[in-house]
Amino acid sequence: MTGHRGVRLRTRLLVLTIASGCWATLGAQRRPLDGIDAFVEKALVDWQTPGLTLAVVRRDSVLLAKGYGVREYGRPERVDENTLFNIGSCSKAFTSAVIAGLVGDGKVGYEDKAIDHLPWFRLWDPWVTSQVTVRDLMAHRVGADLTIENRLWPFASGMQDLVLRGGRQKPLGGFRERYHYSNNMLVAAGLVAEAVTAKPFARVLHERLLDPLGMTSTRASNQEALATPNRAAPHDFVGGKPVAARWDRWPDSVLLPTGGISSTAKDMSTWLRFQLGRGAFGGRQIVAAEPFDQMHIPHTPVRGGPVEAAYWFAHVDAKDLHTRHWAYGLAWFVTDYRDRPLVWHGGTVNGFRCAMALLPEDGAAMYVGVNRITLLPPAMMLTVLDRLIGGEGEGGGRRDWNAIFLKEAALQTEDARKAGEARRAARVTGTTPSLPLEGYAGRYVDPAIGPLEVTVTNGQLTLRVGGFAGQLTHWHHDTFAANLQGAGGRAAAAPGNTFATFTLDGAGRPTQVVVENLGEFTAQR
Repeated sequence: MTGHRGVRLRTRLLVLTIASGCWATLGAQRRPLDGIDAFVEKALVDWQTPGLTLAVVRRDSVLLAKGYGVREYGRPERVDENTLFNIGSCSKAFTSAVIAGLVGDGKVGYEDKAIDHLPWFRLWDPWVTSQVTVRDLMAHRVGADLTIENRLWPFASGMQDLVLRGGRQKPLGGFRERYHYSNNMLVAAGLVAEAVTAKPFARVLHERLLDPLGMTSTRASNQEALATPNRAAPHDFVGGKPVAARWDRWPDSVLLPTGGISSTAKDMSTWLRFQLGRGAFGGRQIVAAEPFDQMHIPHTPVRGGPVEAAYWFAHVDAKDLHTRHWAYGLAWFVTDYRDRPLVWHGGTVNGFRCAMALLPEDGAAMYVGVNRITLLPPAMMLTVLDRLIGGEGEGGGRRDWNAIFLKEAALQTEDARKAGEARRAARVTGTTPSLPLEGYAGRYVDPAIGPLEVTVTNGQLTLRVGGFAGQLTHWHHDTFAANLQGAGGRAAAAPGNTFATFTLDGAGRPTQVVVENLGEFTAQR
């Protein structure tokens, strides 16, 4: 009897131990954000970032919608759950949801040819122009690439003009050959929505998404944002500290479908619940589930893994990110994290950066935004995801993503320093221009950017393009350094520091000037 009694006692103790462990796990799951306030406040200091906005949801419940820090560096106004932040490329998901709703209503099809809705649509190749579908526009597989098309923003007069200018650029890849991230193609998707509704995209956005969801604080233009008192200021980093910048230095009328939306922690918590609900919210199916689901499934393989998002993960290995595959859906990255499906996206524009992520199988999601461009959003995103799923790092504790990304930021800064040193080391000293300065003067044209003028004033070469101008200082041979800036507050959106290299023909006449990170301009006789 004593032996049986001992066995029963040990069994009861084992059951109680297991039960207490389960209850502890459940408690952690119910309180995944314990201590998050202290984490955020420390991170804001670590990253020298004025403010942060954060939303976390589980299924249809809001676990957190809160602001931290200040709206503007050096001022006392605090960020709260209703403070407006620009969400950059996280705007793309709103465009794809608008298209999904139109597909559900039978007004457009994913396989419709873009040119059937946009008769003016023209790309670098007539056949590619004829084959691009509405789905292609949102799947980053047309061949257009942000590294060349983003330089068009300050020169475009509107969304259609931006897309047409991009169509005159040489693509960086073949059609449907591989992943190439494109802002212009998402702008074209927004123009498809305009075409089939005969309404401006901002109005379509309000009528089909923002109003039904009750996202009354979300803004669809810089003008709307500037009219909102409770808004964060974007910041640059100058002289070792954050410096407030202009909200409207980027032309949002050009970028709305790809990066022009601004929102709050409270409204973004609604957006996340809508995403987890497969297009349903508040008992109403706002977007039909079947076309909605197309956003969250892979459409385009992202070869090379997370390195494709190099400005976030340049030195972070896929193993450290606990991910094995990387793809793009329709305005969302589709990957895995700690053996779970992960759907996420980031956004960077005009002194703001953000990230949002969905864990569909866990019914959990988060959004974070900051008002200075740092790597705090990915650090915050992965920290919150670990808390939501109970992810643990080495040694049984949570991985310190804040420390990991602080190291990543330092490595990226070092990369930039080395690149600058390499450029200076490659300078050939002791050379002179091949021509007298007057010989370079003239008119040059790039088919996407437009005309460029080189003039001589008081013995100094000046380059003018669009609303920007800068003096040319001899670097070596027929290459000149330039700092292109603009008047009337446009300087922040200008090409900035660059180099202009002239090519001469056999007669010693300039035939072309290549302005780095801008375009290839052919001389006009």
